[in-house]
Amino acid sequence: MEHVRQSPGAPIAVIGMGCRFPGADGPEQFWRNLLANTDSVTPVPAERFDIAPDYDPAPGTPGKTASRHGGFITDAFAFDHAFFGISPA
Repeated sequence: MEHVRQSPGAPIAVIGMGCRFPGADGPEQFWRNLLANTDSVTPVPAERFDIAPDYDPAPGTPGKTASRHGGFITDAFAFDHAFFGISPA
């Protein structure tokens, strides 16, 4: 990155920002969650999949998970895969 010119004190403008995190559908809610020390890890939502067949409380069990929790964003299936040029799978 030698071709990038560094100019100390040069103005920077953020003209837009978007993000989705577990428990936050935008940067404002994400920031509030950080300030409030919010734990956004939740049980696996039933609409995602049935965790029961894949769960085993013993860590390291082949083909199984020892966790029933994770960080899940809402409406994950509304992701615009075509915009990013990736497979919908």
